[in-house]
Amino acid sequence: DVNVVYLEYEGPLVETAVTDANGIFTFVDVNSNTTYTVWVDGRDFSRQEVTTGASRDGLSASGNRWAVDFPSSRKILYVDRRAAAGSGGGSFWTDAFVDLQDALDAAVNSPGIVGEIWVAAGTYGPDRGTKDRSLSFQLVDGVGLYGGFAGDETYRQQRDPRVNITTLSGDLNNDDGEGFSNRNDNSRHVVNGSGTHGTAIIDGFTITGGNADAGSEDNMGGGMYIPGASPSVRNSIFSSNSAQFGGGLYSIEAEPALSNCTFTGNSADYGAGIYTNSSVSTLINCEFTGNEAKLAGGADGSSAGGIYNFFSDLILTDCVFTGNSADFGAGIYNDGSSLTLTNCEFTGNEAKLAGGADGSSAGGIYNFLSDLISTGCTFTGNSADHGAGILNNISSATLTNCEFTGNVAKLAGGANGSSAGGIYNYFSDLISTDCTFTGNSADYGAGIYNSDSSATLTNCELTGNVAKLASGADGSLAGGIYNYYSDLISTDCIFTGNSADYGAGIFNNSSSPTITGCTFNRNSVRWFGGGILNSGSDSNVTNCVFSRNTADDVGGGIHNEDSNPVVLNCTFSENSASWGAGIFNNNNSTPILTNCNLIRNQAQESGGGIYDEENCRTVMTNCIVWENSVVQIAGNAIISYCDVQGGWTGEGNNNIDEDPLFADINNGDYHLKSQAGRWDPVSQSWVTDNVTSPCIDAGDPDMPVGGEPEPNGGRINVGAHGGTLEASKSP
Repeated sequence: DVNVVYLEYEGPLVETAVTDANGIFTFVDVNSNTTYTVWVDGRDFSRQEVTTGASRDGLSASGNRWAVDFPSSRKILYVDRRAAAGSGGGSFWTDAFVDLQDALDAAVNSPGIVGEIWVAAGTYGPDRGTKDRSLSFQLVDGVGLYGGFAGDETYRQQRDPRVNITTLSGDLNNDDGEGFSNRNDNSRHVVNGSGTHGTAIIDGFTITGGNADAGSEDNMGGGMYIPGASPSVRNSIFSSNSAQFGGGLYSIEAEPALSNCTFTGNSADYGAGIYTNSSVSTLINCEFTGNEAKLAGGADGSSAGGIYNFFSDLILTDCVFTGNSADFGAGIYNDGSSLTLTNCEFTGNEAKLAGGADGSSAGGIYNFLSDLISTGCTFTGNSADHGAGILNNISSATLTNCEFTGNVAKLAGGANGSSAGGIYNYFSDLISTDCTFTGNSADYGAGIYNSDSSATLTNCELTGNVAKLASGADGSLAGGIYNYYSDLISTDCIFTGNSADYGAGIFNNSSSPTITGCTFNRNSVRWFGGGILNSGSDSNVTNCVFSRNTADDVGGGIHNEDSNPVVLNCTFSENSASWGAGIFNNNNSTPILTNCNLIRNQAQESGGGIYDEENCRTVMTNCIVWENSVVQIAGNAIISYCDVQGGWTGEGNNNIDEDPLFADINNGDYHLKSQAGRWDPVSQSWVTDNVTSPCIDAGDPDMPVGGEPEPNGGRINVGAHGGTLEASKSP
């Protein structure tokens, strides 16, 4: 056979050569003592590396010729529906098959001889003109099926599927109407990949018009059906296919590999784009756009506008899901499956019950008894009644460097009760690292909603999320995170500009969160808990900052109701509320504050720093309470070893009333001045002052000094940095 042979050097193409009738070819003017890669387009052999020898004349360009013998060179068959009359042997474009089925038959009847089938632009049906719906284009093991040719190419790289559109169509009568009408006579599977392995390739086609509307396997995979096989699907478009399961593609006990494919405008009850059943699938750089999962009778219950995974493993890289819809899991629905996502995008997908009632879930991804690993993915503008971005139901999700932006949870009927603009966790485990939640909205838990779940967040940001009842009435909960009977571990996270009626940053209901190194800034509520609201919850809050949070009613920083939080090394500054601008305690709450700062919080009525109702009592040790108004501490707190401006006449002992000598109170630097050394966060170095704070070495002598640097006087400092590595040094 005559073939084109390619020569590459470290990737780029250097030269091409054409074989003679005996398969002999030569490359001219290659360099001496150089290793090249040599290959033949579409042939069934491994790419070979060839190292040239020294030239006879000593020049870099050798002037010599090298030949490489490739075994098992396999032929190409050509298909062009426009071909002129000829023998139709398919060996050349001028003698091409007119019907693709004839070329596939020739490949089957000559096993090991045919390596590729090249198909010119045009529309091809699988029925051979018989209108037989049961016929499909059957892939052949070891044969690559390539579309996108103009009909005069000599090597595959010359084709352009975007220009030379090659369509495999199930519209046998060419009469398909809008809204999937006139489909009863369409092919049930346009392409069939059964019995094939990785050497079966389909590349560069538009697959359309399949309608799997019968029973058994004939209700699966209108575009492509893959039972027990592992073909490669590349550079292809699946459009306007329909089925009960897998409108575009259905795989069962299979391992298909897809790359650079698009699924658009497909329809199914379950998995409008793809349905995978007991399969292992890999998708790279694929797009799912405008696919719709919708039950044929218009009832509720459809799932997965994009992909439905049933007891399957799915790996997606650089894939995009846009404008897909379903009752549940508009982008992806996982049932007993494992999903791994890398650099994928979910935008504008909508979960909405077909009947218009409330109850849809997961605009982006729905996980049921499944495991999700998502890295570098974005979820933007998706919508659902619950879990607009992701909904985890008895599942686990590990998210790294993901973004959730502008997702909306809103009941279809307009009533109140939506939850989780970003992520909804129900009896699930969430691990989120370096993720952002921005501008999401819901009635409850605009960023994240946890119910009977465990969530671990590290270095995440929740910014500008809004919890607001659809009716406009009062009662929305948690702009950032809502925890109901859940365990939250939040470390080094930022909550900024979130809003709700109750608990703008975090709302804890019968939960036990651990919150460390977090910042709550400029969050706002109409009623209780600008930063955090604890209801029946015992929180551990360590090394956190609550700054400029607001509550129209009570608890600008934290509101506690029937709760006993432990607060250590935290700062509450410039928060505001009518009562309890820093902290408000109600209904038998007994918070314990150790080494905390309450600075310049402002209450319109009372309790600028802390407000304890009659049945509550705050226990404070080693704290600084300074420049709060009106009334710094209202109630029956127990205060010991603290620096309280104006003094403290209530229960407690060993308190002082002296200027704490902060480094820069006006700019929020509450490190204590010291002649021996003070940590400067701006220069990230130790500096000295000409005065020393009276709060140094003034803490409870029975408490350990912790991580305070030497010299530390053997006694813990008062204030938020006491006992830490940033504690000011003792003179």
